[in-house]
Amino acid sequence: MLIHLSQFSSQSIQDQIVSQIRARILSGELAANEPLTSIRTLANTLRIGVTTVQRAYDRLTQEE
Repeated sequence: MLIHLSQFSSQSIQDQIVSQIRARILSGELAANEPLTSIRTLANTLRIGVTTVQRAYDRLTQEE
Protein backbone atom coordinates (compact mmCIF):
# COMPACT_ATOMS: atom_id res chain seq x y z
CA MET A 1 0.00 0.00 0.00
CA LEU A 2 1.43 3.32 -1.06
CA ILE A 3 1.12 6.14 1.45
CA HIS A 4 2.76 9.51 1.02
CA LEU A 5 3.71 11.36 4.18
CA SER A 6 4.67 15.00 4.32
CA GLN A 7 6.53 16.60 7.16
CA PHE A 8 5.17 19.93 5.96
CA SER A 9 1.51 18.90 6.27
CA SER A 10 -0.65 20.50 8.92
CA GLN A 11 -1.94 16.99 9.68
CA SER A 12 -0.09 14.66 12.03
CA ILE A 13 1.53 11.54 10.56
CA GLN A 14 -1.22 9.45 12.13
CA ASP A 15 -3.92 11.66 10.58
CA GLN A 16 -2.24 11.45 7.17
CA ILE A 17 -2.27 7.64 7.32
CA VAL A 18 -5.91 7.51 8.42
CA SER A 19 -7.11 9.98 5.78
CA GLN A 20 -5.25 8.27 2.93
CA ILE A 21 -6.49 4.80 3.84
CA ARG A 22 -10.03 6.14 4.32
CA ALA A 23 -9.87 7.84 0.90
CA ARG A 24 -8.76 4.59 -0.74
CA ILE A 25 -11.63 2.69 0.85
CA LEU A 26 -14.18 5.32 -0.18
CA SER A 27 -12.86 5.41 -3.75
CA GLY A 28 -13.09 1.62 -4.01
CA GLU A 29 -9.34 1.19 -4.42
CA LEU A 30 -9.38 -0.83 -1.18
CA ALA A 31 -12.27 -3.15 -0.43
CA ALA A 32 -13.84 -2.64 2.98
CA ASN A 33 -12.84 -6.14 4.13
CA GLU A 34 -9.45 -6.22 2.43
CA PRO A 35 -6.61 -6.75 4.92
CA LEU A 36 -4.23 -3.83 5.36
CA THR A 37 -0.47 -4.03 5.23
CA SER A 38 0.93 -5.28 8.54
CA ILE A 39 1.75 -2.65 11.12
CA ARG A 40 5.46 -3.47 11.22
CA THR A 41 5.78 -3.59 7.43
CA LEU A 42 4.06 -0.24 6.97
CA ALA A 43 6.09 1.34 9.78
CA ASN A 44 9.34 0.08 8.24
CA THR A 45 8.32 1.20 4.75
CA LEU A 46 7.38 4.69 5.95
CA ARG A 47 10.29 4.82 8.42
CA ILE A 48 8.05 5.76 11.31
CA GLY A 49 7.25 4.22 14.68
CA VAL A 50 5.14 1.11 14.98
CA THR A 51 3.00 2.86 17.60
CA THR A 52 2.00 5.57 15.12
CA VAL A 53 0.75 3.00 12.61
CA GLN A 54 -0.96 1.00 15.37
CA ARG A 55 -2.86 4.09 16.54
CA ALA A 56 -3.89 4.94 12.97
CA TYR A 57 -5.15 1.38 12.39
CA ASP A 58 -6.97 1.47 15.74
CA ARG A 59 -8.76 4.67 14.72
CA LEU A 60 -9.82 3.11 11.42
CA THR A 61 -11.07 -0.01 13.20
CA GLN A 62 -13.13 2.07 15.63
CA GLU A 63 -14.83 3.88 12.72
CA GLU A 64 -16.41 0.68 11.42
